[in-house]
Amino acid sequence: MKPNLCQSVMLASGLCVSAMGVASTPAEPGGGPVQYRALGQFGGDFTLTRVDGRPFSLHDIRGKIALIYFGFTSCTSTCPMTLSSIATAMRMLGPASARVQPLFITVDTRRDTPEVLREYAPRFHPSILPLTGTQEQVDAVAAEYRAPLYVRKPDESGAYVVDHSSYLYVVRQDGRLANLVRLGDPPERIVHVVNGLLEEGDSPTSTSVSLRESDR
Repeated sequence: MKPNLCQSVMLASGLCVSAMGVASTPAEPGGGPVQYRALGQFGGDFTLTRVDGRPFSLHDIRGKIALIYFGFTSCTSTCPMTLSSIATAMRMLGPASARVQPLFITVDTRRDTPEVLREYAPRFHPSILPLTGTQEQVDAVAAEYRAPLYVRKPDESGAYVVDHSSYLYVVRQDGRLANLVRLGDPPERIVHVVNGLLEEGDSPTSTSVSLRESDR
């Protein structure tokens, strides 16, 4: 049987993301958070819907670091693992967590109703903001971030899975994609990435690592 990303995402999602155009060579081989070249070529602003029906745009939180994860509530492996890591990282950040906004974008808009999302996200951390929209809207955002996404056909019982990227997308304060955190990386990696961006944002002379001449 062909494995799906929620079952073998360590292998499959990495291959899918690479196929979508993300350079897979870390800028810091052997340690530290993964920083990929060409990140400035994708990502960007988007508008989806909060569980209360109000629109949400990425520029609404300009000045904060965004942690974007594409997943769905029926996922039993990678999604809980990543959301738990986000929750731990937010606690580790302490007061600095006020400058970070985690976003959980459902890739299963049919089953993940606003009511389901409203109950699901706070189980991990109260700061995690669940977002939804039409499937077409979510597909467009996922494509913008080169996040593989495929809704499989239902089986005879009507059950289905959604293949999706396992990466956590870290967006800097100005709305540009800054980094990817891999599935299985400890919460300390998330904290390290966030702290680096916070320090960079506080320095008027800093430059983006992803936009250095050597990384273009």
